[in-house]
Amino acid sequence: IQGKLKTYYSSGELKEIVDFDNGEENGEIIEYYRNGKIKSEGRLINGNNRDGLYKIYSEEGELIQKQQCDKGNCITIWTIGQ
Repeated sequence: IQGKLKTYYSSGELKEIVDFDNGEENGEIIEYYRNGKIKSEGRLINGNNRDGLYKIYSEEGELIQKQQCDKGNCITIWTIGQ
């Protein structure tokens, strides 16, 4: 696989858009809830390893958490209410 890959829920709604390079997830990823709101967004490297700033949202679309990741090792740097 090379380039952007879109996957869908069985009911037809967009589930995620992820960049592939040389058959592995490498680059931007955006995941969606069934209601169309963004679930999470960030970057992946060498497969399913989060890298850099990763944001997680509630089903209503509110940013609820930020993680700083380094090749799959993530620490939470902000959570709603902090």
